[in-house]
Amino acid sequence: MRKFIKRILNPIGLWIEEENKLRYTFEREKYVVTDNDRIAAHKQLLQSLEKKEDERLEVIDKKTSQLITYTGVIFSALSLFIPILLEKITVTNMTVKIVLVIVLTLAFVFYVLTIHNAARNYNSSKFWYSRSTPLMVIDEQEKTVAEFTKSEVLDLILGYDYSLRANNEKASNLIYAYRTFRIANIFTAIIGIAICFSLLFSKQKEDTGSIRMQHLDSLATEYLKIVKEQK
Repeated sequence: MRKFIKRILNPIGLWIEEENKLRYTFEREKYVVTDNDRIAAHKQLLQSLEKKEDERLEVIDKKTSQLITYTGVIFSALSLFIPILLEKITVTNMTVKIVLVIVLTLAFVFYVLTIHNAARNYNSSKFWYSRSTPLMVIDEQEKTVAEFTKSEVLDLILGYDYSLRANNEKASNLIYAYRTFRIANIFTAIIGIAICFSLLFSKQKEDTGSIRMQHLDSLATEYLKIVKEQK
């Protein structure tokens, strides 16, 4: 039962097991390259990987911000207009009204989940990034160029590992947010269709009632004319 519930809640960002392990664990002593050209090539590769992760982080942050903005706008619009439109629904069946209210509540819940999942990416204390520091220049100023570059390569390997883990977690949060946003939109569409049909049918009923009243008025007028002629 526990696994079944977890399987249902996990895709929408609930009941998540956090991954704290680094993907590329290594020991610094294993990097024993001494050739300057090879070290420079390794550094260039690692710098390109770091740049790609930085670009990926920028895309994730941009999409996260957009999703929170869109969700906030839709949530505000629903809070303002849907209750007003629900008052105009002419459905007399209480069961139907209860179902519509439940669907509306679910839409609100999933919009809140969307904001919750996306806002996780702004918890800066949870995401760790490793970068070289200016102190490295002071601490290793006695080393040769090759030795210093080798230390930089080791720092780039560790930094890439931290960046990859943090970006993967942020990307997962964004995926969870998109899923809940899509589900919330489906519920909102159901509410919108139901309200449109209700307003359409209520208009038809009003038109039918006015036609009947006009017909009764014409019949009453003709009857009065006949009565006057007989007098």
